Amino acid sequence: MVAIVPCCSCGNSAGLKRCCAKNLNSKMWTGNPPNKTIAKALIDLKLALQQRKFLIAGAIAARILLKVPTHPTAYYLLGMSAYMQNDLDKAIINFVKAFLYGLIDPEAHVNYANIVGQKGHYQLALNHLNNAIILQPNYQKAWLMGYQLAATIGDTDSTIFFAQGLVQHFSEADIHWVYAANAYHTNIEDENAIKILKTGLELFPNSPESQVTLAGILELQHKLEEAEELVFQILKIFPDRVDALVLQARIHRRNHRLNEAIVTLNNVIKTTSAQDKQLSNIHAEFAALYQLQSDYDSAWQHAINMNHSIGSERLFQGQWQQIEQQLAEIKSTEILTNGDSKVDVQQNLSVAFIVGFPRTGSTLLEQLLVNTFDSISVSESSAVPNIEKTIFDQFERRWWQLSPSEFSQLDKPSLVSVAEDTYGLSQKTDNQTAVVDKNLFNILRLPLIEKLFPYSTIIRVVRHPLDTLVSCYFSNFQSTDAWHNDLQKTATYLAWIDNYWHHISKQLCLKIHEVKYEDLVNN
Repeated sequence: MVAIVPCCSCGNSAGLKRCCAKNLNSKMWTGNPPNKTIAKALIDLKLALQQRKFLIAGAIAARILLKVPTHPTAYYLLGMSAYMQNDLDKAIINFVKAFLYGLIDPEAHVNYANIVGQKGHYQLALNHLNNAIILQPNYQKAWLMGYQLAATIGDTDSTIFFAQGLVQHFSEADIHWVYAANAYHTNIEDENAIKILKTGLELFPNSPESQVTLAGILELQHKLEEAEELVFQILKIFPDRVDALVLQARIHRRNHRLNEAIVTLNNVIKTTSAQDKQLSNIHAEFAALYQLQSDYDSAWQHAINMNHSIGSERLFQGQWQQIEQQLAEIKSTEILTNGDSKVDVQQNLSVAFIVGFPRTGSTLLEQLLVNTFDSISVSESSAVPNIEKTIFDQFERRWWQLSPSEFSQLDKPSLVSVAEDTYGLSQKTDNQTAVVDKNLFNILRLPLIEKLFPYSTIIRVVRHPLDTLVSCYFSNFQSTDAWHNDLQKTATYLAWIDNYWHHISKQLCLKIHEVKYEDLVNN
């Protein structure tokens, strides 16, 4: 948040922006030259930065800060100077000082978000983009940057928030309606996604992006006839549209018209210029088709081509050292061995957390639980990640980096309420009903879950590691990260998670079950 501090000249608590601007910018002299005001010096400073004359800019800023040691704009421009010279750490230091001394500038928050985002501080970046929007609600760059960043890191709630803002403030761009629909679709809210798309299509009836997105969601909802008719209408107007042709081939495959699907895909390869993302989708379809025809050599070759395209389209984001460090820190977190930090309130919420690795049969297990017991599925919920964000907002550090005394300061009932609100229990059922949360990456949050949900159940689903590796390699995950396009990387990741589980599960006091995918299928 923006800090409002007393004016360095008059002490007015109204903040720097609204008090003694005349003292800061008119009557104060920089002394370089002696007849130049700070207001004019700031103009010279900005001009020096535009011309990339960093030494001159530094000298001018030093003169300003000599007269006004807490001048926020001077620190901001110093931060921009450091950023332009690729010194991100120095830029961050100066930006922090600028905000501390009362800088109120939406563009500064966007620039700072860009800097800390490059350093990997994604939640902090989103917070400052939100600050920019608070200061200037019609700041399109902030909304768009927030949407792109949130979508990239998989923060579904923030993705929806920024996408809604784009639609609300900039509804004249048809692509914003697609962004909003994709945000809802990623959060498994397809009815909202369809509603958004249909509203957008009323405004832009000939928007192919909206039409293809709608057809794709209908296909996933098994409404194949409706999806096929919509694709047919799109291809009448845009016969060479690659995403529509690939979707047509997928519908053919699902309708067991395999030869038609192969002909369609071959025509796409021969007659169109597909981009990397489209190529990965094409090869994914080929791989699925040839598997159905038991032509595993061809299927494997197309899986290789798919993953090559994925590697070109989106690089592996995680650094191995960072992943190792995070796992090591979680395994050794002090709150894990602190028995006094469990939530101390009456809890009616009963949650079964399905955790594990992708492509191990978690969806099958989820369906069996919901069909067998009095429970509801919240699918891959962001409930626990939202708790993580709430803790980060308070300490600007991850929960596993907190000391026991810091953890004890948390309002644990409120954190549990964050999860309840995310699950939407008030709309779906009462809190007596069990919830099945299938966010597999909650395996990395088990110490936190133990403290906040001590009566929950953890179910880890496992599958033969070779089957898991091959299934991941054949899957065209709709993610922004390409960890799965290399068998060695996937095997390393799988081994790390397995070692982490065997260490962490021995220290938990939760009810823990391990289920084998092969047993589920056989039974």
